[in-house]
Amino acid sequence: MAKSIEKIVKKRLVLCGTDSTNYHDCLNVAVCADKNVVRPLGVLIYSVLRNVAGEKYVFHIFFNGELLDEDIRRIRSLGQSFSSTIIVYTLDNDFFSGFYTAGYLTITAYYRLLVPYVLNQYNIETCLYLDTDIIAVSNIDDIFYFARDDIAYVIGDSTSSPEKWKHYCRAIGMKTNKYFNSGVLLLNISKYLKNDIGIKALLLLKNNQYKYMDQDVLNILLEGKCSYDPDITYNCTMSVTNDKYQKYLDGGIKIVHFTGDKKPWKLFTSIWGGRNNPASNNDVYAWKYQYYRKWREYAKASPWMDVPLSLPQNAHEWRYLSRMYLKTGNYVHALKAYARYLMIKFTV
Repeated sequence: MAKSIEKIVKKRLVLCGTDSTNYHDCLNVAVCADKNVVRPLGVLIYSVLRNVAGEKYVFHIFFNGELLDEDIRRIRSLGQSFSSTIIVYTLDNDFFSGFYTAGYLTITAYYRLLVPYVLNQYNIETCLYLDTDIIAVSNIDDIFYFARDDIAYVIGDSTSSPEKWKHYCRAIGMKTNKYFNSGVLLLNISKYLKNDIGIKALLLLKNNQYKYMDQDVLNILLEGKCSYDPDITYNCTMSVTNDKYQKYLDGGIKIVHFTGDKKPWKLFTSIWGGRNNPASNNDVYAWKYQYYRKWREYAKASPWMDVPLSLPQNAHEWRYLSRMYLKTGNYVHALKAYARYLMIKFTV
């Protein structure tokens, strides 16, 4: 399997910036995406670049499928605006034949495990992996210099039910409760390869079906071999409650991660952070509304400014949209959305 990884890249396209075999002196960011998250991908890159403080960034996009010409134009425009290098890699999906996929879990989820093997060919020592449902709300240069001597720098997965995680860690064979969220990973590429983390992870996934799949196996394999940070500054997920969030106001939040199914590019979340949906003091997650507004502001300032928010994709999202219309007093649209919800629910 290790030998075949060398041939996993079917195509490499430099959309803008410098084509080089040496990106050692740059800050390298890797993102995995497909056609369903092109706009979030673009907003993520825009959010990082607009907060840059002089460092040179290179973005490595591992894309499942083929980018449309219009998407290429937008991404190229974004990179050129900030004089940044953006490279797209198309991988051979035959490599992942037989791996589990269902619902939201696609082959793209496995790409991050092999990113270091590909980037090692370009003299890259450290790479920051980011999920597409993330934005940077201030400069993130510092994270690239954290715990470089470990295989990875990781951030604890915040939860309002710590006991639940304790039992879950035990269930998947971990010795500690230091479970991290894999949406933000600073990877030491040479040590990752030396320990063959990617190959070991794929073998575990091939023979087992974990609830959180690649995130679970990374937690298992990196336990005791990574720098674990319980601070939420560089990975503030949607499970953080107000009381915990308040403790980090002085240090500031730098990376916000829109975990869960209520994404900021969905139409039913469009009032979050707006005048029609002020944050309630009784809402334990009230802190997050400002970041939904921030995501929309970034989107409006990016090359994706003319792309509308996404319509519901399933029954639950039509119900969420109906509730949104009710809150804004748009009762006709609320009824139509609820009727759509009922139709899908009872016909599936």
